Amino acid sequence: MALRPKKNLTQQSGHRLVTGPAVEPVTLAQVRNLLREPPIEDDDFIEDCISQAREAFEATTGLACITQTWRLTLDDWPGANRDPWWDGVEQMPRSELHRTGIDYVPMPRYPLQALDSVTTYDLDNAATVIDDSLVFFLDTSAFPGRVVLNSGETWPTALRDRASIELVYTAGFGATAADVPFTIRRAIQQVAGYLYENRGTGCSAQFAMSQTGALQLASEYTSIRL
Repeated sequence: MALRPKKNLTQQSGHRLVTGPAVEPVTLAQVRNLLREPPIEDDDFIEDCISQAREAFEATTGLACITQTWRLTLDDWPGANRDPWWDGVEQMPRSELHRTGIDYVPMPRYPLQALDSVTTYDLDNAATVIDDSLVFFLDTSAFPGRVVLNSGETWPTALRDRASIELVYTAGFGATAADVPFTIRRAIQQVAGYLYENRGTGCSAQFAMSQTGALQLASEYTSIRL
């Protein structure tokens, strides 16, 4: 017999932006100043560089700078075992084959602000909106934030096999650029500036982050390994 691949903590099948940030965490004027006042006719391109830098920085770190809303779609709850991990003969400790006692869902973007809705889909594809205030509480102090089962509650059941859970949540430091820590804003400025100065060379935002030290600059707020 052969063991099947170990499942992830939660079976994530989709993570999509619902409502993007209303403003960027850095301004055109700030990047122009960093670049020592480039030509005015380049302003539209600089603004594009700011958006590209911010999106790449958020995607790499898991941060959400300005308030934004996301939809996380899961195939299963954490620790659920609807699809067996073995076919009859255990050849490793049972604890490795059956993960139990996991009572939270980590949210991909942080800081976590709010859980807006939880919807589940049953075997007939009918949707049920869960009263999340009764079933869950938010751990916004965790890094990243978590949706945690209330004491005595259990994960909703009778779910279809795939894309059975949707959690819509809000993340971000706040609604304005002033809410975002300075080092994060500075890191995004540097990436945007590098993209502008290396336009036409095929420079990617990921390369710009590595060359500017942006991730190291904002390492206090990121959970990635540098």
